[in-house]
Amino acid sequence: MIAMVILFLARRHFDVHRLFGQVALGLMFGGIAGNLIDRFRIGHVIDFIYFFTYRKGGGEIGFPAFNVADSAICAGVTFLFFISLQKDMESKAPPVSPSAR
Repeated sequence: MIAMVILFLARRHFDVHRLFGQVALGLMFGGIAGNLIDRFRIGHVIDFIYFFTYRKGGGEIGFPAFNVADSAICAGVTFLFFISLQKDMESKAPPVSPSAR
């Protein structure tokens, strides 16, 4: 819940006036809410997507289990990374003078 409050208070930094920023924030809010619903409803988060690569003895070596909410959070964070990268590139671009057009 703390993460949702912090995201809400810091939303102006995420280009929420653009669709890409709204989608990113929506994915993160939705993923956090989905995990919170699981946590409050049944006491833990259900991770139901699991890929394993190798089984040896009693253990497995593979990718950690996750769910749709986790995927949404990761996608939202990735979108915010690209928004941040785009803002940096725009701020470093040299200004175009009117006479150059």
